[in-house]
This record gives sequence, structure tokens and C-alpha cells, in this order.
Amino acid sequence: MLKLAFIFTDSMVLQRNKEIRVWGACETGAEVVGTFRGATAKTVGKDGSFMLLFPSFEAGKGYELSVKSGTEEIVLKDVAVGEVWIAGGQSNMEMPLAVSKNGMYELQFHKNDDVRFITVARRHQVGQDCWGWPFISQKACDTPWKIAGGTVGRELSTVAYTFAKRVAEQENVPVGIISCNWGGSSVFFWIPRKDMMEDEKVYPFVKDHFESLDSMKPEDYRPSNKAYIDDLEFRGPTHPVGQGYDFVDHYANPELFSRFGGTNETMFQTICPYSVKGVIWYQGESDAHETAQCYDRYMAGMNLLRKTWMRDLQADDLCFITTLLPGYDNGAENGWCAVRQALIDFEKENENVYCVNAIDCGEKHNIHPFEKQAIGERMAGCALSECYGHDLLWRYPEFEKAYIRKDGTVCVEFTNSYDYLIGDNVAIGGFEVETEKGWEEVLFAATGNVAWSKEPCKNAKKVRYLQHNFVHAHLFNSLGLPAMPFMEKELL
Repeated sequence: MLKLAFIFTDSMVLQRNKEIRVWGACETGAEVVGTFRGATAKTVGKDGSFMLLFPSFEAGKGYELSVKSGTEEIVLKDVAVGEVWIAGGQSNMEMPLAVSKNGMYELQFHKNDDVRFITVARRHQVGQDCWGWPFISQKACDTPWKIAGGTVGRELSTVAYTFAKRVAEQENVPVGIISCNWGGSSVFFWIPRKDMMEDEKVYPFVKDHFESLDSMKPEDYRPSNKAYIDDLEFRGPTHPVGQGYDFVDHYANPELFSRFGGTNETMFQTICPYSVKGVIWYQGESDAHETAQCYDRYMAGMNLLRKTWMRDLQADDLCFITTLLPGYDNGAENGWCAVRQALIDFEKENENVYCVNAIDCGEKHNIHPFEKQAIGERMAGCALSECYGHDLLWRYPEFEKAYIRKDGTVCVEFTNSYDYLIGDNVAIGGFEVETEKGWEEVLFAATGNVAWSKEPCKNAKKVRYLQHNFVHAHLFNSLGLPAMPFMEKELL
């Protein structure tokens, strides 16, 4: 009867300097005893489950963790203590080394055992194992922790791998990645239904969705669910990717992952309350709706996501690092800009929340851009500076103020130029100035911490930067980091 939760296996990484929680199933009333690095934890099973609490430990590896109950014993080997991060979001976080630029090339050089990972099974229904194709075919079932290197890790998120490798190098500790993400998921997939119904800012955006779910009858959606799952299983690992095969249609219903709260139930809750350092989050494409409320909707969702994840992970000091959406031409406008602005403001309004800029990493006609290593590197620089105290510069040029000179040129001052902006004697695109004729793109130049229009802009009223879904970033600071986009600003 003694069984550990799926996340506890050989080669796992436990979070250093935090209470360690180990849980699983056992006989009700049975005593459960755990030992780890000379410490002993005891508890009694209640309602068929147990929770062992160990004290915090410094980093290290090569340990054994033992859990006993009566005559049963489970011994885990090669257990490490280091830094643990959750890689959350949708398909661009999910995008593995196997299909990313230089991904497998980089992986073959990794020879040590300091980057370890576990993938939370992407189950379409609770308890349902079946084949799926995030990017490469794989079975949605519980798998153990793995050590990245050689060819092991081809399914690991490129962003997460790059992040973990850099943090492990700089902190000189093992880094564990819990990959908990699903392509196409909205931020509302990852929040418990009860919390969304009780949150006054989120509720207006989810009300109709839940009313629709509650009106469904099992006999109406279960046959569709079965056809969808059977189709996935029938295809197995031989799915003809790129050959025009259409999946059996599925839709959000009370028993499928693709509903608000769905992946929170089928995935995230299965890892709570594992002790972690933080979350790296790459998501937003599925919430970039073309509505006037896009900004408010996503901002409300992100704030509630953070609040509920901190609670369920029992981590009041949770570090949360997000990334702006790279450029992509989806044939519409404004939605992506609103999500980007929400992520920028999400950082400004919360402690231990940070946002890196990836706007220069996009591809016009590819929603899954191949450049992922730069994003992982930038997230790592942020984490090392803000979460680990390294003396590193990682921030991006950000709007400070805008004004018109006497000669009629528009000037924009930036913070975080780190001595200078790259752009002297170069035509910089992406800036737009509003006049009585409307918004017009104007070429700028830059030096020091100031960018200015190369020509006078008569009767200019406002200025904005990179306010389209797909953009070319041309303005960088002295570290080569791209300037943050900004929405319309009044000229002084």
C-alpha cells in the first residue's frame, strides 16, 4: 500500500534551504517514517495518505531518501538538493530541444549531472494515459526524473534547459526543472475554478464559460471525449506529423483538460506542495484576444495565477519570471500588445515578479520561433541577479519620458541604457508619432540614453514604440538587450 507521489523518484532534485515535503499513499492509521541526510521525519497516515516534513538542507547530491511503513520500504537513490524551478506556460515553453535552434547540438556537450528534469504528464482527462504530440510524440504517463545530457532530454523545454544550465553553472548546484506546461493553454486553464469564481476581477471573464460547462450533460460530451482519446491512442507514436492529418474535434467540457481550471486539476495540483524556488512562465498567445478588455483580462488572470500558485505550493517567497511575447503576424492587431503590456505591469505591481524581453526573438510567420536559447539565457540572468544576488546587469531599456525639442524633433529618454543605447547614426524603426493625421512611423536615432526622431515632427502629440504584433526591434542597450515596447505616451 505504501506509495510515493510520482514526483519522488531516483535522481530527483529537492529545494535547498527550504522545508522539504514528501507525500504519498499508505494505510490509514499506519506510521510512516522517513530518513534523509541524518534527519528523521514521522507521521501517521490519514484518509489513505501521508505527508512527511523534513528540515532544510544545503546543496549536495548522491544521497538516499528512505520511506518506511511497517514491513514496506521505498529507497530513492542519487537524490540531489539544489534549486528547483517550474517551467510553466504553453507551447513555446513546451517547445523541446529536439526541435529548437541548436538544441540537440547544445545538449550533446552537457556532460555533468547538474541539470535534471521531470515532465508532468499532459493528461487529457484525470487518470487517462494516452499518446499525444506536443512537438514530438510521447506517452502521457508518469515518468521519473532524468539527467539531461547526450541525447537524454530531447523532450525538455529549450527555454528551461538553457535557464537551468546557466543557473547550475553560476550557483554550482544541481538544478531541477519541473516541466508543467501545455500548448494552447490559457492562463485560466492553470487556476482552480473555485478561486476564479470568487475573484471579483476574474469572475466577469469566466462566468459565461462556467455557465456553459454547467449546462452540459454527460451523455452529450462523453462520446466526443471517448472518440478524441481513442483517436489519440490509435495514432500512437506513428502520427503523420505534417501530412495533413486532422485530429478528431474536441471541445471544453467538465471532463477534458481544455476547460478553465483543467490543467490545474490534471497537472499542477499533482506537484503541490513540492518545495520550489520559483516559476519561469512563457504564455499569453492563447489570451491575446482582439477585445478592448484583453489587457484587463490577462492582468486579472496573471495576478490570480500567482496568488493561487503561491498558496498551493506553500511558497510566499515564490520567484516568478515571465517573458514578453516575441513578434508574430497573426493577421490581427492589438491583442499581443495588450498581453505584453500586462506582463510589464504585472512585474511593476508585484514583489518577486520579473519580466524579460523577447520581442526580438520572433518570426513573422512562425508562432513557434526557433530561437529559444536567448530567452532562457535572459531568464537566467534575471534569476541570478534578483533571486540569487549576483552582480549582473539584466534589465532592458524602458521608457522614462518623452518631449519635443525646439527644433521639432521628438526625444524619448530611457532607463537601463547601461552607458549608452546602440543606434548612433543608424535609422531605428518601430517608433510612431501621433499628429493630426493619425499615427505615422518615424525613423529615430539614438545615443547615450536618448532616442530622437531624425526629422522634425510638426504638431506631434504622442509617441509609442513597437505597438504591433510583429515588429523588428532595432533599439538596444550596451549589453545588446532590446528596449521594452511602450504604449502611447504624451509628449511634454
